[in-house]
Amino acid sequence: YGKFGFCVTAPGVTVQSGSNFCIQENSYIIIGSDSMLSTQVFIRTSDSHGIYDLETRGRINHARPVILHPHVWISRAVTINKG
Repeated sequence: YGKFGFCVTAPGVTVQSGSNFCIQENSYIIIGSDSMLSTQVFIRTSDSHGIYDLETRGRINHARPVILHPHVWISRAVTINKG
């Protein structure tokens, strides 16, 4: 979703069906080598909505990358949030 986001998967990464990567606001996802993601894994780099400070009117919930190190196993129906 959105512009300029990207995902990098190292060699040996497997992702089962039904998984969803929500990459927004110029952020990214990196998945290390030999990692396995089960079915229905959801990875998000953003909250998909803005939250603003009442005093400064500045946004306080910017997108952040998600980095999974090599050799991780993510179980079924897991959500991984930004940062």
